[in-house]
Amino acid sequence: MSAWLLEFAAADGLAGFLRLEVFAEARLAWFWTYLVGVPEHDGVIVVRDHDVPPPRQGLEIRAEGLWAELVCETPGDHWTFGLEAFGVRLDAADDALRPGGEIGERVPLGLDLEWEAPELVHGMVLVAREQWTIEAWGRFVDGHELRDDAVAGEAVASALIPLGGGAVCARTLVRTADGARRWSQRIRREP
Repeated sequence: MSAWLLEFAAADGLAGFLRLEVFAEARLAWFWTYLVGVPEHDGVIVVRDHDVPPPRQGLEIRAEGLWAELVCETPGDHWTFGLEAFGVRLDAADDALRPGGEIGERVPLGLDLEWEAPELVHGMVLVAREQWTIEAWGRFVDGHELRDDAVAGEAVASALIPLGGGAVCARTLVRTADGARRWSQRIRREP
């Protein structure tokens, strides 16, 4: 399994993360994008597909209602991320755990983002007919496995990603003691 994770949090409230996992032996990929703090869009905006054909070339994936590409511009220093997809706006993070999948308002979503070392994400976020230019704290990890990654602070927003078999990836946007906003992650089992 190979994985790539981009997470970002702008000072004005818009935050999100994008994750691509490729399971070469199974000829399958998982893709997630979650946004919180989107102006005039309460709740969480979700693009989650656990049945994506693996990339044929580079790190570009295509599925019904989903196109995404991750491009390494300069190893360790600069990556670009593109997304055109239909997402679902959920009223609450727990809505992601409904049997049968996420149910909510369908919204078009686009990202045109760049990550530059050490911790800068900038670019465009598009939701429906609205767009925002962001310059935010950001972290990119190549080869990131799903594991607990705790950050101490006050919870600001959350996102829940069902992984199958009762496992859930719980991601929480927290405000740290110094006022910064960072993502924390915990893998848990649902009863």
